[in-house]
Amino acid sequence: MEKFQFSHNNEWTDGIKFKTLVTEFEGGKEQRRTKGLPRRFFRLNFEKSTMTSDHANYIYNFFVARKGKTEAFLWDYEKDDGTIEEVTVRFDQDELERTVFMNYIYRFGLKMIEVL
Repeated sequence: MEKFQFSHNNEWTDGIKFKTLVTEFEGGKEQRRTKGLPRRFFRLNFEKSTMTSDHANYIYNFFVARKGKTEAFLWDYEKDDGTIEEVTVRFDQDELERTVFMNYIYRFGLKMIEVL
């Protein structure tokens, strides 16, 4: 399995996502239950201060090689205590948008979701 090996800016987002099934009964009451285990998600930001055209092309080509959100890959997640956890993730979307200014300044945002 390929590994995404590119350091992002100091700005990043993480969170957790649950799948909740809601059944509505004729009397108006609801039943809720969770479906499966919760999954973590991560949003990384890359911008001009850490980006060169080679780095921008690496990220772009890595995304294309994974066919968007089709293929999973490995990524090193740095926890709050400074330890590194290798997480299996995939991109959360099938489209990648980047901002490019004069082929010199690049800005990306990538959202990944944990694969269980």
